[in-house]
Amino acid sequence: MKNIHSKLILATAITAAMAGCTGTSETTANIDTPLNDQAKTVAITAIGEIDGFGSVIVNGVHYDTDTAEVTIDGEPATEDELDVGMVVEVDGEKTDKKGAKANRIRFFSKVAGQVETVDSDAQTLTVMGKTVLIDGDTKLDDAIDSVTLAPLAQGVVVRVSGRTNADGQIVATRIDIRQEQTNTQQRLSGIVSSLNTSDGNTFRLEGKNIEFASANLVGDELTDGVRVLVRGETIDGVLVASKVVVITQKERPTNDEKDSQRKKRVEIKGKLVKKEGKEHLEIDGRPVKNIDNEDIKNGDKDDIKAGELVTIKGDVNADGSIDVDSVKRELAATLRMMGNVEEVDTQTGEMTVNGKKYRLQDDTDYSDKEAKERYFNMEDITPGDTVVVDGFKDKQGKRIVKSVTRINKEREQDKKQSGRLHTTLSAVNDGLLTTADGVMVVIQEYTVITKSVDLTTITLGEDGDKLLISGTYNADGELEAKHITSLRTTPSKDEMPRAEQAPEDKLKDIEDKMTRLEERLKKERERPSKERAEKADKEVGQQDVEERIKDIEDRVKDHQHVMDKEDTREMADKIERMKHDVEMDFDYPEAHREAVIEKFEALLLKLTEAGDTKGVAHIEEILANLAEVDDMVEEREHTNGMETHEKEMIEDEIDEKLENIKDRVEEKYAHEDMMGTPKMPKERDCEVDAIAKIEATIAKIEALDDLSENEKALKLEKLNAILASLKAAQNNTDNTSPKDNTPKTPKGDDQQEPEQEPQQDPEKDKQQPRDRNPIKEAPIKQEPLNEESRSKKAPTKA
Repeated sequence: MKNIHSKLILATAITAAMAGCTGTSETTANIDTPLNDQAKTVAITAIGEIDGFGSVIVNGVHYDTDTAEVTIDGEPATEDELDVGMVVEVDGEKTDKKGAKANRIRFFSKVAGQVETVDSDAQTLTVMGKTVLIDGDTKLDDAIDSVTLAPLAQGVVVRVSGRTNADGQIVATRIDIRQEQTNTQQRLSGIVSSLNTSDGNTFRLEGKNIEFASANLVGDELTDGVRVLVRGETIDGVLVASKVVVITQKERPTNDEKDSQRKKRVEIKGKLVKKEGKEHLEIDGRPVKNIDNEDIKNGDKDDIKAGELVTIKGDVNADGSIDVDSVKRELAATLRMMGNVEEVDTQTGEMTVNGKKYRLQDDTDYSDKEAKERYFNMEDITPGDTVVVDGFKDKQGKRIVKSVTRINKEREQDKKQSGRLHTTLSAVNDGLLTTADGVMVVIQEYTVITKSVDLTTITLGEDGDKLLISGTYNADGELEAKHITSLRTTPSKDEMPRAEQAPEDKLKDIEDKMTRLEERLKKERERPSKERAEKADKEVGQQDVEERIKDIEDRVKDHQHVMDKEDTREMADKIERMKHDVEMDFDYPEAHREAVIEKFEALLLKLTEAGDTKGVAHIEEILANLAEVDDMVEEREHTNGMETHEKEMIEDEIDEKLENIKDRVEEKYAHEDMMGTPKMPKERDCEVDAIAKIEATIAKIEALDDLSENEKALKLEKLNAILASLKAAQNNTDNTSPKDNTPKTPKGDDQQEPEQEPQQDPEKDKQQPRDRNPIKEAPIKQEPLNEESRSKKAPTKA
C-alpha cells in the first residue's frame, strides 16, 4: 500500500513558512505522530471528497478500509464502487503508530435521476429540475467528454455528488452515468425544512416538495434541520418518496468510561452556516470555535464567514462544538494545464510540467486515465507522463495543485481537453498570446473578450494585468480561447465567474439593483405627504428599501474582487445621491431615515475598501520582494563553497532588488500623499509586517563578517531609506482619524458645496485607457523572450 502523507509534510511546512502578509499557515498533523500524549487512539469523523485510494484518502488522510463497512445511498457496497470526487462521511479512528482506520464509509447522492437538459457551453445540466454546475474541480465519469459533455443527453440517468450553493444550484464534485439506465428512480439529499406531519406528511428539500406518507423511514427521528436522502418518483412536481434515510446521526452516549474520556476529532469539508440568533458559525451542524489567524490557510479571519467552503480540522468539545486548529479556505481552480511531466520531487512534493513547478498537497486528487491504476498517487507519476493539472496560484505566485490526472495522449488526441489559466501575458502578437505560464493562446472568431480587457494596452510581465482565459487545448498544445476576462485574485469557489457570466455581468446586476432602488426612493418622495404618512405607519415601504440596500451590500461584498476604481466610483456617486435625498427628505419617518442612512454609509465604506485594492496589492508586492531579498541574504550567509563570480552575482542581485524596492516604496507614498488616498486596515497590517521584515534583514546584514564596510553601508542605506518611508507612512496613518476617510455628504443648502472634480474631456478619456492594474505606479521591468518577441511585443502601460 502506498502512502505519500509523510513525504508531503515537508512541502506543507515550506508552504507555511512562505505564507504572505496575512500571517496565515496550516499545520497538518502527521498521522504517525500522537495527537494526544495521554490517549493512543483518537475517534475521528471526516466529511469530504475522496482524493484517491491507498486505501481511501479523504481530506488528505489515508484510511485503512480492510474492515470498513461501505454503503452507497444506504445500500451495502464495496470500496471498489467508490471513486475520486465523491463526498463521503468516514467514521473511524487515528492511532499514534498505526495511522488512520475507517470503520464506516457512507456516500449519499446529492441528486440522481434522468438528465433533462445539457448546456456544454455553460457546462451545466439539469436533473429533477435542479441546475448542476460543472467547474474545474468536478470529476467526470471516464465516459463523459469534459468539453462536449457527450454522451450526456436528455433521458440519460446520472448520479451527482456535490454541494448546494447560495443560489440553490448544485456544484458537482463528481458526475457518473448510472450503469442501470432502466432504473429511473430519483434520489435527492439535503436539509429538511417545513416538516408537516399533521396534514399530508410533507416537507421541503432542496427547493422541492416531498410527500412521504407511504415512505419507509430509516434512521433517527425525522425533524426540521436533519439531513436526509429521499428516493422516489416525481408526480405533478412533487417527489413522492418510497424511502427516506435520515443521514444526520445523534451522538450516542457511552457507558464505557474509557471511551467517554477518549478524545474525539473531526475533519470536515463543507459550507459554513450562520444560524439566526447565533453568534457562532457552524459546519455540518457543529459550532466552530477558537479560530485564530494562524490557523487559516488561503485567507484571514475576514474571509471565514457564512457561505464559505472550508475544510475544518479540530477536536470535539464536551458540548459538541469544534475547537478548531486548522481552517483551509477552498479556492477555485483557476488553472488547468495540460503538459508533459519533466521532473517529480517526492521530498518537496513538487513536480515540473512544461518548465513550471507545481506544488502537490496532502489533499490533492489523483486520477489515472492512462493505465487505469486505482491506487495512483505522486509516487506513480514519472517524467514523460502526460497530465492534466487543475489548481490555482497562491499569493506568493506558487502553483498549487488541486488535482492531477494522467492521460494517454494518443488515445485522447481525438478529444479536446478543456483549459483554464489565471495568468499574465508576456507577449501579444496578432491574435496569438504568450502567457507567463509558457502557454500559447490563440484568439478565435468566437472568442469573447470582456470590456475589462484591452489587449492593445495591457501591462505585460509577471506583475502585469491578471487575466482568466478559458477554452480548449488543440493538438499542438495551444489553448484556443473561448472567454477572456480580467480577474485580480483567485476567488473562493462560489465567487468564480462562469463562462456564461463575466465579472462585468455581476457588476451590472448590482448597478441595476441600485437603479431600481433609486427609482423606488424617488417614487416615495413624490408620494403625497398624507399618503406617505399612512404608509409609513405600516412600515412596509421603508423596510423594503432597507432590505434592498442590504441585498446590494451583500452583493458588493461578494463581488468586490472584480471591481476597479471606476466601478466603485460610479456606484459610490449613486449611493451619495440617494443618501443625500433621504437626509433632506424630512417627511421620511425618522427611525427609518436613520436606519437607511446608516446602511448607505456602511455600503459606501465597503465600496471604498473594494476600490482600494491598489494600495494593498502594492504593499503586498513590496513584501514579496522583501522576502526574496531575505532569501538572498540567507544564501549570502552560506557562500563559503561558492566561486567569486557567484558571490558577486548574489551581491549584485541584492543591491538591484533593494534599489527597486526603495524606488517603489518612495513612489507609492509620494503618489498617496499627492492623491490623499485613504489606507485600508489590511494595508496597514502589511506595512507593519514589512517594517518587521526590514528590521530583521538589517540585523542579518549587520552580522555579516565577510562583507566590506562599503558594501554593507550601501545595502544598509537602502534598507534604512525603505524603513524610514514605511515608518513615516505609519505615523501619518496614526495621526489621521478614520472619520477623515469617510465620504462627506452635504446636509443642506446653507453648507458649502464639496469641491468638484475638474471636468474631463470625453475625447481625451477615450484615448487614455482605464487603469486596471493594482500595482502600476512604477514601470515594470520586463525581459523579452527573444529578439523577435522584443520587436513584436505589445505596448506596456506604465
